[in-house]
Amino acid sequence: MRRHHLKWGAGFTLLELLMVIGLLTVFASISVNTWVQWRWRLQYGHSVSAVAAAVKQAQAFAQRHHQDYWLSVEPDCIWLATSSQGNCQHHGVYRAPPEISWQAQFTQGKQLRFMAGRGLSGFGAGSIRIQHHKFATHEAAVVVSSLGRVRLCESDRLLSGVPLC
Repeated sequence: MRRHHLKWGAGFTLLELLMVIGLLTVFASISVNTWVQWRWRLQYGHSVSAVAAAVKQAQAFAQRHHQDYWLSVEPDCIWLATSSQGNCQHHGVYRAPPEISWQAQFTQGKQLRFMAGRGLSGFGAGSIRIQHHKFATHEAAVVVSSLGRVRLCESDRLLSGVPLC
């Protein structure tokens, strides 16, 4: 009959366990930071797309309903109405998340009018500049031409599928 003897030292030492835990902590902190950055970029991209969608919605309403539609960019929301008089409470289509800020630079100030039927922007070209507070040096823009063409662009490569300005 053969006996098996347990040998001391067949496991891990305390030093080896501490080193593994330390390496796992470093890898976890790197991956958490990468994940948080990815979530911020995702939120930023969604906000840029939502602003572009609001502009295209105003244009589509003008074409479909055969009446002028106004798009107004307020500090915390974007609203659409059939006149230049409106507000975020009754006509709001998109509210800015706290991390997002924007500024409109249109020919007519912070408002843009899409003309009935054809959806042209009535010589009111301009852009909406959008920033995420976590990417302070980056800026995305929704640019509208006087003929009503809507396009997105960004200052640096950050958002997927968005060309540089």
